[in-house]
Amino acid sequence: MNNLALIWTAQTFLPSMVAENHGHFLIMASQTAHLATTGVVDYAATKAAALAIYEGLQTELRHVYGAPAVRMSCVSPSAVKTKMFRGIQTPANVSLLQPADVGSVVAEVLWSGHAQNRMLPALAYISPPTRALPDWMRVGFQDLGKDVMTALSPHQPMEEI
Repeated sequence: MNNLALIWTAQTFLPSMVAENHGHFLIMASQTAHLATTGVVDYAATKAAALAIYEGLQTELRHVYGAPAVRMSCVSPSAVKTKMFRGIQTPANVSLLQPADVGSVVAEVLWSGHAQNRMLPALAYISPPTRALPDWMRVGFQDLGKDVMTALSPHQPMEEI
């Protein structure tokens, strides 16, 4: 359903942006779009699809629709302190992003007037290159995080995060 909503939103708003060759369309993906981990495979799959939609629409706007001034951006945060990530098991020195952190970056991207592909925090930029590694190395990275998201329980009270 996540991706259908994204497609429907694009179908609703992009035609008028293309007609005016003006606008900014931002897609929210996730670090898991680049490196899926145990416990969130279904979520990672929808975010990988969102990333593919971003990449595909970005090039179609230029080369199929002739609307290079329509900006296409993508923001891919790692875990955010929300109900979804209750129960996440991160190392003591790793803190979850705050929703306001993500909101600030979204606002920065939109106000910049430039198409951007941003990941949060900066350490998340390590994920995309893992796709080019040999499988044994990529799997090694995935194994490092094998327990991080296996105990997610989004129904516990917020104060327990």
